[in-house]
Order: sequence, then C-alpha cells, then structure tokens
Amino acid sequence: MKKLIMLSILCALTLSTYSQSKFNKKSKKEGCISGDCENGQGTYIYTDGKKYIGEFKDGYWNGHGTATFASGHKYVGEWKSSERNGQGTDTWAEGDKYVGEYKNDLFHGHGTATFADGTINKGLWEDGEILLGCIEGDCENGQGTYTWADGTINKGHWENGELQIGCISGNCVNGQGTFTFISGSKYEGEFKDSLRNGQGTFTYGNGENYVGEWKDDNKNGQGTYTWASGSKYVGEYKVGDYNGQGTYTYGKGEWEGDEYAGEYNNGKWHGQGTYTYADGTLEKGLWENGEILLGCIEGDCENGQGTYTWADGTINKGLWENGELQIGCISGNCVNGQGTYTFADGGKYVGKFKDDKRNGQGTYTYADGTIEKGLWENNEFMEE
Repeated sequence: MKKLIMLSILCALTLSTYSQSKFNKKSKKEGCISGDCENGQGTYIYTDGKKYIGEFKDGYWNGHGTATFASGHKYVGEWKSSERNGQGTDTWAEGDKYVGEYKNDLFHGHGTATFADGTINKGLWEDGEILLGCIEGDCENGQGTYTWADGTINKGHWENGELQIGCISGNCVNGQGTFTFISGSKYEGEFKDSLRNGQGTFTYGNGENYVGEWKDDNKNGQGTYTWASGSKYVGEYKVGDYNGQGTYTYGKGEWEGDEYAGEYNNGKWHGQGTYTYADGTLEKGLWENGEILLGCIEGDCENGQGTYTWADGTINKGLWENGELQIGCISGNCVNGQGTYTFADGGKYVGKFKDDKRNGQGTYTYADGTIEKGLWENNEFMEE
C-alpha cells in the first residue's frame, strides 16, 4: 500500500504541470508542430520534454490523447480539461502500470495497478485509493489481499485468481472467516486484528480438531480437543495449554478407556484430580506435575484394593467399600512406621512396620481372641 501511495504521489507530481489550465499558459512551448492544437487533432511539444499527441478543445487536452514525459512516464487515454478523465493507461519507466478509470486526474472507478515486482492492486478505486478488490499484493498468482463489497476480506496465496492458502471466505481481519494453512489445517471462526479471537474451530491436517475459545491466536478459555485416536480433552485452556479444570479421556492405544478429571497447570495434572482406569481402579487425590502425592495413589479406594496416603503421613492400604477401608492398613503407616492392620479372617495387628511387613514391637490379636505380643521380624512372631 505504501508503494501504491508513492505511485499516486509520483503521478500527481508528474502531471501537476498540465492538470489545471491550458498548457500554453503553464509551460514554455516549442509549439504545435502539427495539426490543430486549439480545437482539433494535433501534436504539441514542450521545452521540458513533454509531448502530447491527441485531441484539443479550447487549447486543453480534451478527448483521446497520448502524453509522454522526459522521465519515461506515459499516459494513453481520455482527457478532459487537461486532466485524465475516463479510461486510460499510465506506464512508468521503472515498470509500474495502471489500467482503468480516472476522474479529476486520479484513479477512480475500476482499475488495475501492476508494479514492477509483480504486485497487483485490482478493484474499485476512489480518489486515488483502492477500496475494493485486490488492495494489496498479487491476487492472481502470489500473496495478496482482496476485499469485497460485503466486507469479506480474502488474504493469502492465490493461483490463477483463486485463493489457495489464507482467508478463503469471510473477514479474517475483524469478523467471521475461514483461513486455510499450507499444512492443510483450517480455522473457521472469529477474528480480531487478524488473529484468532473468540469462538472458533481449528481442524488440523492430521485429523485432530479443536473447538472452543481463542485469544490472540492461542487456545484460551473453554474448549474441546479431539485426536484422531479418539482421545479427547474437554476443559479450560490458558495461552494454548491445559490450565484449570478439565477431563482427558484416552482413545485407542495402551491406555484406552482411562480418564483423568481434575485440575491442570501448564498441561500437567496438578491439584485435586481423579484418574480412573478402564478396569475401574481409581487414583484420587492431590497431584503435582503429573504425579499423585496424596490421596488414593494406587488401586481402588472406593470399592476394591487400594492405597491411600494422607498429609500427616498415614498410609491406608487394603480392601475398601464405599470409600471406607474394611481390610488392610486402617490407620497409621503400615509400610514404614506405626500402624494398625486388619485381616480378612478377623485378625488385627497393631505395631511397628518396615518394608510393608510386621517388624519390631507389635500385638497380633486373632479372631478367636488369641494374642501374640512382642518382637516381630518380616511378619514372623519372634518372642514376647
């Protein structure tokens, strides 16, 4: 667009010597070397190198004519009172060219500006500025931006006048649009300041899909990401990553059917959450950077065999029913410490543990009331 503005300025400066009045009042002249340069067809040469061949009226360039300049600039087309008005073609020595309509010496109406570097601005012009059409770049075979009367803005890579990559429909600057990428990915949704902002759907070339909220080209807010394998994340995003509450369900593969529901931080399980295995086993508790620290760290602590750790160091391990430990380490630390362990046959041990076995001083009470109290080693009673 800067180049286009410079083109308009150059054109205006070049034509300034003849755009407002008769040339016999504006320039020193060699004279009318042929024809009728007052009212008719003639050829006029000026001392500054200008030359006009065409129609005259009252001494003005009027009708069809050709003006050439010492700089190499040339205009062929219609004139009115020595100003370009109607259809015409401007060419410049450096290779720039405009073909189209003019009004009051400015590009006005439908026209095409082609620059030496291949850039093409084609569309509707007003007072020297392009409003609709190819307003920037090359919309035939190259990178370009095309605007439509309904506000649609197509921006991207064009081939034979068809947009291949970029904003293929709608308004991808500030509005609703569809943008395709060279990778085969596609975004359909809201834009602001040429960035994905608001609600939108991003379909990746590999079949993955995200539907949800965006901010400045990043997934941000509530969204759903689905993988080709069938895995799915539903929850909160911040700056493109899982942050906040969310649920991840595994699709085909090693962990098919497993699910984590809970808190995330920078894409990792972090905070309160529950991991449910396909077989029903649960890990429920406090997570940090993807690892469970407190809670049901192993097995099923609702209805099954499981291990539950507490903030005070207590480890409960055994058979659970409705979230209550029935058989196993019902209190304390039965791995390395002091704890209480109950058995399926009704027995109960209260005492010291080491390496998950009865080691040290402890008391074992059998279901029939028999008691063994004293020193234990690797689950064996040694002496009172």
